[in-house]
Amino acid sequence: MVCRTTRQNMASIVRVAARKCIRPILSHNKLAAPSACRAKGYWNYEWEPGPFPTTPAQRAAAAKKYGLREEDYEPYPDDGFGHGDYPKLPRVSADSRSYHDTWDDPSNRRNFGEPMHVDSDALVAHYWDPTTYESRRISLSQIRNLFILGIGTYVLIFWLLQPYKLVQPALPKQFPRDLKPGEKHYTFEPAE
Repeated sequence: MVCRTTRQNMASIVRVAARKCIRPILSHNKLAAPSACRAKGYWNYEWEPGPFPTTPAQRAAAAKKYGLREEDYEPYPDDGFGHGDYPKLPRVSADSRSYHDTWDDPSNRRNFGEPMHVDSDALVAHYWDPTTYESRRISLSQIRNLFILGIGTYVLIFWLLQPYKLVQPALPKQFPRDLKPGEKHYTFEPAE
């Protein structure tokens, strides 16, 4: 008679449960959540820009689609980059917008339904701000000179300190087996 251990019993229970319960659910997709690639949303087509508007009626429809007045609507030029009828919005970062307004999304400082800029991933509050780029206090030549000065300082320090190599002064590790008879490395008596 063969005596089965607890581990073998548990393994057989798990095997039977997987064969009878879990595998049919996954194979027939009953009660299993569909994956993200199979759960295509019905709203995704609304996010894609339409074709470039060529007639005034198409321009009016595109302006209405993005919630803009016809006078304010200007699409990106049809240069092959695929922006289609998406509006050419001014480059205003979240940091340039008023902090004291009541925004629907306070972290990005934008309201619900407001069209986003094509470069909206770069125009968030802690990234690039194009409104201060033109009116900055330091010119590009000053920035370049400060960069060269900083790098030059590090190179000069490195060059001046080349003769002085970094050394970690340490004696070899001491083991009791290495002691010579009668040798003492330290005493507990006060120094004379």
